[in-house]
Amino acid sequence: VTDVKKYNLYCGLLIIGFGLVADVTLIISMFLSGWGNLVCTLAILVEAFILIKIYAKVEKKFLKKR
Repeated sequence: VTDVKKYNLYCGLLIIGFGLVADVTLIISMFLSGWGNLVCTLAILVEAFILIKIYAKVEKKFLKKR
């Protein structure tokens, strides 16, 4: 990693962002029933997949060039 402080900040912001979005999704699912809960559960999985894609895309700029 070329800049450890920026990398750690980036990872922390990603985790906090995901946590907030997942919390909102879980709060919404509390008011739904049946299929609504299933949709919210699948939405959290989609959110996690998006997080992985964002991380992989930006991680490349923090890696050392060989």
